[in-house]
This record gives sequence, structure tokens and C-alpha cells, in this order.
Amino acid sequence: MSITIATAGVTGASGTTTRTRKFAVKVQLGTALVRAVQAVPSGGKWSVTWNALDPGNYVAEAGTASKAFTVAAPPPPDGLFPGGPFRTPVPSNPQLDVNSSAVVNAFLAQGPFGNLVVGTEGTPVDWGRPFYKASDTDPTVTVHGGLGGSWPGGSGAEGNVIHVPPHAQSAGASHWENLDGGVTIEQPNKMLYSAWRAENGPNGLTGRAYQWEKIDGTKSGAANDGGRGIGQAGLGTRQGQIAYEELVVDKNIPHALFCEVNKWCGRRWPGWYPDDGKRRGGQVYGTNDPPQGGHFYLAYSAAEIDALAVPGWHKVILHALATYGLYIYDNGGAAHALLADNDWPAICAGQPPRWLPWAQANLPGHFDNNAGKTIYSMDIQQSGKVDWGRLRFLAR
Repeated sequence: MSITIATAGVTGASGTTTRTRKFAVKVQLGTALVRAVQAVPSGGKWSVTWNALDPGNYVAEAGTASKAFTVAAPPPPDGLFPGGPFRTPVPSNPQLDVNSSAVVNAFLAQGPFGNLVVGTEGTPVDWGRPFYKASDTDPTVTVHGGLGGSWPGGSGAEGNVIHVPPHAQSAGASHWENLDGGVTIEQPNKMLYSAWRAENGPNGLTGRAYQWEKIDGTKSGAANDGGRGIGQAGLGTRQGQIAYEELVVDKNIPHALFCEVNKWCGRRWPGWYPDDGKRRGGQVYGTNDPPQGGHFYLAYSAAEIDALAVPGWHKVILHALATYGLYIYDNGGAAHALLADNDWPAICAGQPPRWLPWAQANLPGHFDNNAGKTIYSMDIQQSGKVDWGRLRFLAR
């Protein structure tokens, strides 16, 4: 009885057969078995589906039939930072920092990973960094830092004229002086302008903020490479932000993730960008405190992640942490807060939300008094299900 494989790819395979009973279709990556699915023939034909495969060169096998196929890495969702360090996988045998264990222990001692939340948009507890793409026909504003007595900022942003989508607004979170709104706007030339505590006027962004920075999206995205971004490490935010298209649609995050460390516990790392020697918030730093710009990765194999008893969306995040790693980009209120985009740009443009319907179907919700409505939480810590002690701190 013969079996043929006509098509095989990222989500399944099909073919013909003279068999009338079910048979196994296997997918190999090298010598490793990554999928095994039962095919049930009908009318001489068969087809199977499987969860999307990671990039690589595979072989589908059924009986004596086989078919090779390649799953290509998806292009960056926004075309930014091609070939940069945040899109480069951690080597198979990476060099660890000599104090890796101590730094990881200090990192984890700050507390669990903070939840990623959906539904805070437009409220005083929206701490997001909404991301907008501007066109050359959008209105312009002149960017000025120093609002409220802060500093104009660096990287040549001060006084620049930039395009801003007419609906664009910064996030709504409140902090000291009642403003902590963040925003990032991609220009037609791929230059990114990020603001901290950006001012919203009746017609959108006014161009004034406590701080503006710009960074060249065609370069690596690291500090001192085409400018520096918002955050103590000077990395910016978009490079390590989880996009809806990545987590929910593609189920693949093709870059490293960024996180904050609790309060002011992240020491400056001389050489990442100039260390001014100052203590932050009175914190005295030890040599094992996780440094700004520090790079961790999670020492799990793809098969180990797939076998964990965690939700599918969480596995997507874990694969990114194992493949590309985790960078510290700033200080924050949560011990380890990851970055993700949200529905605020869609809401401001009068479009239907994307995150909220998915969250309502997949995440637990609770009424939040500060937000004044129900919000939904992604449990990043997954206590007892993920061994965060398998984080490793990489040498520089």
C-alpha cells in the first residue's frame, strides 16, 4: 500500500494513499522528531495539520515517503533593525559571564516577573509605549524636551521636526507631576523618536515632553549606534517589544525581549553608554546587581519548552527568551516587567482593538479599581512551571 506526500510545510502536510487505515506522519529536524500526527485517509487522500514550526530545514515522513521542506524565518514585523544584536540568536555554546550564577540570583531575588496586562489603555495605569508609524503626509510637530524642568535629551532629537499621525497620543499612565506617558513614532526614513512623559494636547501630541530621544531603525538599535533610545540603558523600546502580530498571529517572536528591573536596582554598566558614576535613587550597587544593557537567556531547548504545561502564548515568549534572550533596558516598578504593544494606537485611530478580544478569550480578568474597568493578565512568572533558575547571564 503506497503513500505519497504532495505538500509539506509550516502548519501541515497532505498527499494521496491506497491505505484505508490511519497512519503516522512524522516531522524530523535533523535526527530529532518534532511532530508525529495521525492521518486518516478518505477517498484516497489525506491531510494533517500541526502547530506552526520554528524556522529550520525539515523532512516529513509517512511510510516510505518523505518530503523535505524549509520553514523560513519571518521578516521583522516592522522592518526595523535588520541584522542587529537583538535579532541575532544566542550561540549554541555561548560565553557566560564569570559571575553568571550570582547575577542571575540577584536578578531573581528582586521578585517574580510582572504580569503583562491588557485593557489599561486610556487609563491612569497604562504604562505602555504605544508605537505609531508616520507617513510623509502626516502633520508635523517640533520636538522639545525639558518639560517640567527635566532635560532636553540627547542623540540630536531636540528641535527636530517630525511627522506624527493625527490621532497619535502617548500612554495615559500618571506618575509624579501627573504625567508618565510614553510614545514611539517611526518616521518614513525609519528613524524612531521616543518620548518619556510626552504631552497630549487637544489635537494630539504637542511635541513637548520631559525627554525625547531618537534612534536609527536601519542600524543595530544598540546604544551609540545611530543615537540612543529612552531608558537607562539607552536601548529604546521597540527593539524588544512584543507585538500582537508576533505573539497572537505569527506565534513567533523573532527578536530578544526587553525588561525593567525593580526600582533602581539595575547598576550602570560602564561601556554600554557612558557611566556618569551616579547612584540612582540612593541605591548602592553591588557587583552582582543586574546591569543596564545586560543580556540574559533561558537555557531551555525548544523541545523542553514545547513540553511545559503552560499556555501556548507563554511558550512563544519562552522560545524568544531561549533563542534571542532578554535585555535590561530600564528601571521600573515591577521586578521584571516585559514590554508589549497594546491597543492604544488602534483606539486613538477609531479602529477596533486587537488585543482585547484575544485577551477576553484566553486570559483571566479582574476588575481593577485604578483602571476603573476589567483588565486581563498574562502570567509571565508561571510559578512552579518554569525553572527561571535556568536563566544565564552572558559575557560582553
